[in-house]
Amino acid sequence: MQIFIAGAGAGKTTAMADTIVELREKTDKNKYIFCLAFTNNAVSCIEQKLQKHYGNIPSSIIVSIIHSFLYREFIKPYYYLLFEKHYERISIATLPQISSYKNAKISRLEDSRILHQTVIPERAKWIVVKKSSDRKLEKDKRKIIKSVFKEYCGGICIDEAQDIDPNMQLIIEILNEIGIPLMLMGDPKQDLKGYKCLKNLIEKYEDSVKYIGICHRCPQRHLVLSNSIVNIQEQ
Repeated sequence: MQIFIAGAGAGKTTAMADTIVELREKTDKNKYIFCLAFTNNAVSCIEQKLQKHYGNIPSSIIVSIIHSFLYREFIKPYYYLLFEKHYERISIATLPQISSYKNAKISRLEDSRILHQTVIPERAKWIVVKKSSDRKLEKDKRKIIKSVFKEYCGGICIDEAQDIDPNMQLIIEILNEIGIPLMLMGDPKQDLKGYKCLKNLIEKYEDSVKYIGICHRCPQRHLVLSNSIVNIQEQ
């Protein structure tokens, strides 16, 4: 796993595109490179950078929202195999703020074979990592699923990695353990949702962390001020 830390204006999108190009050059062309982001805008920006380099993005590079990736590669093909339940579609309906009401609505949707987008990371974690009710049969099937995925996955690049939640973090660590090349790009100081998962990964895999000390946006006097109050690595 490689973790790149960069602040706003450091050219993260360009660096991500360059990373994907470099990874593809040294990867078996029969394998897929997955580039994942958290918003449609980020996906569009990365696609534009890749189109500028390639003209047409190679079919072996798949750029998508991370939730789409988790559903497409794990939940859709394997959820029934492990848990004998099939989802027919995904819902993006607004959920109630009160937890009990929210959970009740999610359960009603699932009774109708509808998966709400907010629980996609958790359901994917059940497939890739574990579920508390696992029996030996599920554990054995999970090993096969990970082996199959490794056969066609040449690497995964994740943009804005500060938005990774605890379920995604566990999935990332398991994929790293089975030898999938992983490149994360983000800034823990922009963790507005407070997951702190990127920070956890930085601490756990500190030897794999690289700081990008570039800024294309801020006035010099702002940089002088900010550099006076952060550690050397972050300057």
